Amino acid sequence: MDRDKLRKGIYAIAGIYLLYTAWQLFGGMDGAENTMLMTVFAILFAIMGAALVMWSAWSMYKEHSQGSASESDRGEENSVKMDSVSEEHMPEGNVPKDNMPGDEIPTDRVPEDEGR
Repeated sequence: MDRDKLRKGIYAIAGIYLLYTAWQLFGGMDGAENTMLMTVFAILFAIMGAALVMWSAWSMYKEHSQGSASESDRGEENSVKMDSVSEEHMPEGNVPKDNMPGDEIPTDRVPEDEGR
């Protein structure tokens, strides 16, 4: 999955570079000898660059929208699973309510009776 995202990003960067090169070719035609050849390559670079940028953007959007849909489906499945487990099925007395996991119990204090 990560290689696919990386490839799409590199294609987008390459497309932007081709668009930049086409822009530079169009700008440098003022006193050039091969204006026809530069025009042809500038148009080809612009078409290829735009195609790469649009394809990678479309692919990333499609992947993102499919990922969001599958994540929401998984969230609904988890909520159904959690709703199906009620408190009456949970064993009582395993974890005291005032001492939940994650609460820190100080261990460096010595009770006064044991310290003497």
